[in-house]
Amino acid sequence: MTHATIPSSTIPPSQPALRRITRSYDVVVCGGGMAGIGAAITAARHGAKVALIQDCPVLGGNGSKEVRVWLQGASGGANALWFRETGLMEELLLENQFRNQSGQYELWDAVLLDAVISQAGLDLHLNTALYAVTMGSGKELGRIASVDALTLHSETMTTFSAPMFIDCTGDGTLGYLAGAPYMTGREAKGEHGESLAPAQRQENTLGGSILFLAKDIGKPVDFHPPSFAHRFTEKDFRMGRNPVWEFDKIRGGFWWIEWGGQLDTIHDNEAIKLELLRIAYGIFDYLKNDPAQREKNRNLTLEWVGTIPGKRESRRFIGDHVLTEQDVVARADFPDAIAFGGWNLDDHAPLGFFDDAHPPSTHTHIPGTYNIPLRSLYSKTIPNLLFAGRDVSATHIALTSVRVMLTCAQMGEAVGAAAAMCAREGLTPREIANGPRVVALRERLLRDDHHVIGARSDDPADLARRPGARATASSQLEDLSLDQPDRVFALDKDRLLMFPAFAGPLTHIDVLLTATEDTTLAWRLHRGDGRGLTIPAGLRGEGSAKLARGEAVWTRIPLDAVIHDTDWGMIELIRNPHISWHGCGARRVGIKSYEESNDQWGKNSNRHSRFGCMRGERNYCFRLPAEPQAYGPANAIDGYARPFLSPSLWISRASDFARPEWLLVELAQPAPINEVSLLFDADLDRHLVNAWIAAPHAVEPDLVKDYDLEVRSEGRWSTVAEVRANHLRLRSHVLAQAITGDAVRLVVRATNGTPRAQVYALRVYGSSGSNSGSVV
Repeated sequence: MTHATIPSSTIPPSQPALRRITRSYDVVVCGGGMAGIGAAITAARHGAKVALIQDCPVLGGNGSKEVRVWLQGASGGANALWFRETGLMEELLLENQFRNQSGQYELWDAVLLDAVISQAGLDLHLNTALYAVTMGSGKELGRIASVDALTLHSETMTTFSAPMFIDCTGDGTLGYLAGAPYMTGREAKGEHGESLAPAQRQENTLGGSILFLAKDIGKPVDFHPPSFAHRFTEKDFRMGRNPVWEFDKIRGGFWWIEWGGQLDTIHDNEAIKLELLRIAYGIFDYLKNDPAQREKNRNLTLEWVGTIPGKRESRRFIGDHVLTEQDVVARADFPDAIAFGGWNLDDHAPLGFFDDAHPPSTHTHIPGTYNIPLRSLYSKTIPNLLFAGRDVSATHIALTSVRVMLTCAQMGEAVGAAAAMCAREGLTPREIANGPRVVALRERLLRDDHHVIGARSDDPADLARRPGARATASSQLEDLSLDQPDRVFALDKDRLLMFPAFAGPLTHIDVLLTATEDTTLAWRLHRGDGRGLTIPAGLRGEGSAKLARGEAVWTRIPLDAVIHDTDWGMIELIRNPHISWHGCGARRVGIKSYEESNDQWGKNSNRHSRFGCMRGERNYCFRLPAEPQAYGPANAIDGYARPFLSPSLWISRASDFARPEWLLVELAQPAPINEVSLLFDADLDRHLVNAWIAAPHAVEPDLVKDYDLEVRSEGRWSTVAEVRANHLRLRSHVLAQAITGDAVRLVVRATNGTPRAQVYALRVYGSSGSNSGSVV
């Protein structure tokens, strides 16, 4: 036998130590969940050198393949329309739908990893756990100077230094180690005057969950539960927690496998995990071996069980503003608004799965989407610490809405942009929030297709927004009507139709009705609140009309109203058992149909509106006078990128695109053009699902598919981009070389299914600055 000689350079010293290295960045983001991904990519796209530190082997946090909670956001608001979190999250979800139509978590993981590691200026550090913070001294006193993190698998200890730090750890580990003040538990009603808060302070938090997934293998398979699993019978499944009907639909999930809210969700995490595993395995044992379930589930095996609890709540930092229930419900108007939310106030049972007194969750509906201020996203005491995610500065009640992952990610995008601005300009987040630079920050976010409710883009770099610019088009849709019936809705309840009502006279509306006998139709005309609310906020008028017996009769309702400010109009037809309102499966941006519903989603009543929107392609038939403003080309340069008080997009006439439709923006005067951004319609009222279930299609049908982009210079047109098979909403084309031009034209050659070109915005920039989208 021979023995290899160990080189002297590899002989360990008498006192071995892990490798130590130091890295310097502009922005360090701790936590690689959806908030951290949003923060890191956005900061890098805004020119910062960024480190993203994640203590797990994968990205996504609760939305990762380790935990597998499906992404939610403003989609969970009963009164929210056109709710999607555009910007980076829209980009990732549309990309995921394109690559991952079957909804597999492995492919979703690849989409997230691809986005992060392909982003210039961003270094990813997986399996790297933050464990220490060094504070500055002298002029830097009170600021975070650096953080230390351990990558155990590579035996490396790294010191990360930067002028700006962002805590997206969920538990608030970075801020905690830095000494930032924070809150835990449930505040008493008297602390903030919140109607939903308990009379006395409680230490309970929202618990964590572990999900599982079963698979049909096509032949019978036995299941022998581990000894630690609970043994359940049907009587053990408390209100709202019976697994049978949910399991039959998706073979797993069960967000209500929740526990640990009565413990310390940070320091008792391992004990919480073990109890959740006991519950999860016990439920699968019941589904496989209970006599009533055994036969139908005989071919199912357990394919996956979550490895770590998906947490909902732990520490919440204290910022210059603590978001409250009142801010959410009143849709507070913040001058430093830079993000938005819309999930209902969704509080969970304190004892989770074993709570006998409460359902697993209680949804308290809110009026609509609401803004989140920058002042709730940075520390009150540490000037270079921002945060996003469930460690936001919010009360427990407000957190029950803002904690969902797409809202966390939206906050992440906002603080990523803020951190990049702070690092570049030597500012603190507080100086931005309370000064004029917050306007520039918001404009930069809007340029990324980030959304802030009611915010109109007035970017001085956008030549299309300057006085004298004008938009024209090959054609436009002027008809607001939906008049091809294919279904009938009995007027067995009050029904309401929302439509855009422009300043000026509103003379009448025609509705298609059937009356089984001579009767009287009663109606009311409602309005919005002028702030984007899409539920009735006030009465404009009411009346009645005689209706003769007849089948499918167009009936004119004389509104005789004068609209002073453009806003949503809402015509309500009052319940009448002798009348039916004909409907259709067509849909149109800006048109929504509602029905009276006091028990939305089978949960609790909606105290803000009697009406619930009929989602999907379900609308009432109606006719309105032609309205050239509704879908005219001028909407593409009005500064809005989704419906707000009106549809705010250009829609062409119906076309087979044998002759392309085009949208032309002429500038006030020739100017150097560096970048053109296009924002297409991707049906912002449909929730995009990242995993668990299959998407209905790989590409949103409303999206423009094939197009050319042209610039006119000295009377001659040059094609600067030819795009085929587009599947994204935002396409930013940075020109290889600036062109001095006086007009830009979008030529639409095909869509992904919709027979009309639908475009929210065409923006023309005289200075580059966007690192997203496609590059010419």
